[in-house]
Amino acid sequence: AIAVLEAFDQPELAPILDFGTAVFPWVLPNYCLGRSLLAIAVNHYSNFAYTAFGVCVHDGGDTCWKSPFSWDVTGMYLMHLVVMVPVWFFLRMMIEWDCLLRAPKKRLMSRALRGALSPADPQTADEAVVAGEKHQKP
Repeated sequence: AIAVLEAFDQPELAPILDFGTAVFPWVLPNYCLGRSLLAIAVNHYSNFAYTAFGVCVHDGGDTCWKSPFSWDVTGMYLMHLVVMVPVWFFLRMMIEWDCLLRAPKKRLMSRALRGALSPADPQTADEAVVAGEKHQKP
């Protein structure tokens, strides 16, 4: 979505583009990976155009070859990945090991079991026991 918004130069979409480019790299590690791969491909073809045709396309013609790991190409996205992947991995492990939701699940289960095991009145419990004994006898 951000690549499409960057292709169109419309001022009314500029706030959405600014928000997406600021938030997506911090929230979505897969966005950083895809975006950096796309930037590497574009940089490779720009470098290829220079070597094949002698046309400088980087920095207004000052620099004719740009490293794929420079800050402008993939450095920023790689920095986001280095920071966010451990954070997301830790969060995923906490969810997988049931560390984050253990207390709420325990409370819900205890309430559900308490409601299911304790009948409203003792006469209902006695009727349930008698009904169970009738079904057990052949």
